[in-house]
Amino acid sequence: MPKDELIGRLEKADGPDRELDEALHEAFGLTFVMEYYTEYATEQTRNLSYVPAYTASIDAALTLVPEGCGFVVMGKAAKIGRKIATAATPALAICIAALRAKGDE
Repeated sequence: MPKDELIGRLEKADGPDRELDEALHEAFGLTFVMEYYTEYATEQTRNLSYVPAYTASIDAALTLVPEGCGFVVMGKAAKIGRKIATAATPALAICIAALRAKGDE
């Protein structure tokens, strides 16, 4: 999904959205893999894709802040670097500001 379209969808969102979480994950080029051992074959592992709940969790959303960027979150507004965003929830605002700041670090 193009960056501008994703920002628009985040701005219109009124709460957590797993589809948006997956789009953010892809936009940032992130890979999260959880490994676990099966009950019957302890030496074999199975990889599970894991996408954090960026739109639901402030902690998860903050992982999107580009390294070295300062940030401020106040209510439903976030400032990351020089990019400011407001949204329905603090987590959504962080996601929008982080996406806008991506590449500016």
